Amino acid sequence: MAVRVPYNIDSRRYDALTFRVALDDLNTDADLTVTVVDGAGRRQSVALSSLSEALTVLPGTGTTLLPKTWLRTVRWPLARLRQVNAGDLRRIELSTATPAGGVFLSDLALQSAGVGDGGPSRLPQVSIEGATVNESNGPGTATVTLRVSAPSRSPVSVYVQALAGTGTQIATAAQRVVIPPLRTAVTVEVPVIGNLTPATTIDTVYKVFVIATANAVVGQNSARITVHDDD
Repeated sequence: MAVRVPYNIDSRRYDALTFRVALDDLNTDADLTVTVVDGAGRRQSVALSSLSEALTVLPGTGTTLLPKTWLRTVRWPLARLRQVNAGDLRRIELSTATPAGGVFLSDLALQSAGVGDGGPSRLPQVSIEGATVNESNGPGTATVTLRVSAPSRSPVSVYVQALAGTGTQIATAAQRVVIPPLRTAVTVEVPVIGNLTPATTIDTVYKVFVIATANAVVGQNSARITVHDDD
């Protein structure tokens, strides 16, 4: 994969080229080759594994009903760019260096170290509210609500993820929801899997989460969906 820049970049005023990566196969290590190209076509490459352990399998075992992708930061100090013109970068390339394995990539940037302002975020908060619904005899939905603490001039993006297992009444599937600018509430339909079989308990409670926000931070991150068995 090649990332082309819209114009030449003078990287000399930055400290490092950074990006975040994660394995998509949690059982297999992977590696990438990172290459920068200058305006004269000169190239300099480095193995990601020489910069970071971000693409090595994390320790521990076990599974979870709510899988998570752990993005880890890779940092290439720009002081090491001696084979290219650091004042005229034109392209950044990332290519596979191992025969197997998949990689998630995010947040490619040039960065400089500095002292931050600190304090709480000024972004609005997104919270989730649950619902109670009858199971019914076929596919249905449970309507949950997302609320934004203050109107945002930019669209707010979140993912809604129900926590459920195999054979349950709630479908385990994350869905992306975009809240339009200036809206402070939207509803989201979570699939409910109905049937004709009486359950051992009348009411079953499932958790639903709001995760991976953009242009907002998380307020109330979870809520409950109560499914009433009406067979």
